[in-house]
Amino acid sequence: MIAITTSIESVTNSKRNKKPKLPLPPVLSVTEEEAAEALRISTRLLWTLTNEGIIQCVKIGKAKRYAFAKLQRFVDEAGELTKENR
Repeated sequence: MIAITTSIESVTNSKRNKKPKLPLPPVLSVTEEEAAEALRISTRLLWTLTNEGIIQCVKIGKAKRYAFAKLQRFVDEAGELTKENR
């Protein structure tokens, strides 16, 4: 039974996918909801931080996207500020 399903899968996969699969590129940006979840804050707080210019976003059409690098920079800089205030 296993050999039959394996051979059927290989036939259907070879017909569907003529090109070899390439690895997916890394995700460069995330949605507002994903950014807020990654930072463990509410979307409302993210919106406030964005409007105040503390966190930057990119508008693509009507959608806002947040670059991972900018989110990481925000976290790193916030960590440095808390160390200085100790």
